[in-house]
Amino acid sequence: MAYDSTNNFQNEVSATLGAGPYNDVGYAVLLASGATPSSSTYRSGSTNRVNITASGGNITINGFDASGCSDGFTMLIYNASASSGIIFNHLNSGSLANNQITCANGAFATLNAQTGARISRVNGKWTFA
Repeated sequence: MAYDSTNNFQNEVSATLGAGPYNDVGYAVLLASGATPSSSTYRSGSTNRVNITASGGNITINGFDASGCSDGFTMLIYNASASSGIIFNHLNSGSLANNQITCANGAFATLNAQTGARISRVNGKWTFA
């Protein structure tokens, strides 16, 4: 992970999302949600931390924009919600093939409230590190 001189993530983005589902999460989705700081809204291959607050219950994400990402690129997804989870669906066709997420159980992965996980590009897909 890249850090700046004050030990913060470079290109960190925060957003509040409703229930979804969200396909190909990237610039347009996060900007529409009021992502901050707006000057460094999610940039595929550059943003290395995404803080998501679930609004109104669990949310579902089917993929992240991977344009410009090479294998090995890693970012941290942090669930900033106090009580709601984020559900990541396995190879969901709602997202473009290059943007899909692979989950170890072949079904889904859940990121509980106030926890984080690293997600990396492996063989052209996002996978939890």
